[in-house]
Amino acid sequence: MITEREYLEAARTGNLQVINEYILQKSDIFVKNGFDMNALMYASVYGHINVVNRLLEVFPLEHIFAK
Repeated sequence: MITEREYLEAARTGNLQVINEYILQKSDIFVKNGFDMNALMYASVYGHINVVNRLLEVFPLEHIFAK
């Protein structure tokens, strides 16, 4: 079972396999760390386009643009 911490680290490092496993677990994909960063933010900041694209497939648009 992939933990929230491992999921966020996978987004930061570009590990698409771990991202996919976490999504399949039906875990909270919107989880944030202590710096208020989520997986989509990490993948974007570190330039992991494949992870960004995968997360955009499962992130509802209203969540991405929420204030």
